[in-house]
Amino acid sequence: MSINIYRPFGGAMSIRDLMNRLFEESFVHPERLLTGIAYQHPMELCEKDDEFIFRMCLPGLKPEDVDITIAQDTLTITGELKQPGWQRQMGQQMEQQTGSQQQQGQQQGPRGRSAECLFSEILYGSFTRRVTLPTQIDADKASAEFDNGMLMLHLPKAAAAKPKRLQVKAVAKS
Repeated sequence: MSINIYRPFGGAMSIRDLMNRLFEESFVHPERLLTGIAYQHPMELCEKDDEFIFRMCLPGLKPEDVDITIAQDTLTITGELKQPGWQRQMGQQMEQQTGSQQQQGQQQGPRGRSAECLFSEILYGSFTRRVTLPTQIDADKASAEFDNGMLMLHLPKAAAAKPKRLQVKAVAKS
C-alpha cells in the first residue's frame, strides 16, 4: 500500500504554468498560433567588460538576406529564407495541374534531374528576433560578421554603461 501526500497547492503551479504559456503564445508570440510552428533561430549573448558578443545560427541564409538594427538597448534581427526557385516553380505547377496526371508532379531539380519534394522540414519565410540588452551600446562602433551560416555581432558598450574603476586614496592625517 502506498501513501499519497496531499498537497493542496500542488496543482496550482501547473495551472499557473499553463496560463503563462497561454498568454505567452497568444500575446507575446501570436505568429505561433497562425503557423503552428514555434521555431526560433538559436542565439547566444555573451558579455565582456567592454562589449557584448551576440551569435545567431542562420543556416541557408546569405549576408544580404539579414537586416540588423540597433536602437538604444534593443537589437533587432530580421531576415528571410527564400524557397529555392526550382522548388517554388514545382509547387506552382503542381497547383496548376489539379488532377491531371501530367509528369506526376516531377520538375527539373537543381542539377537538371527530375525532382519531387516528398516532405520538407525546412521553414521558409521571414523571421524577426528582438533582444533587449542589459545596457546601451555604441551603435557606431558595432560590427557584424557572417561565416558559414553563423552571424556574429560585436556590440561595444556605450561609454556611460562601461564600469569605472575608482582608486581609493588615503587621507593624510595631520
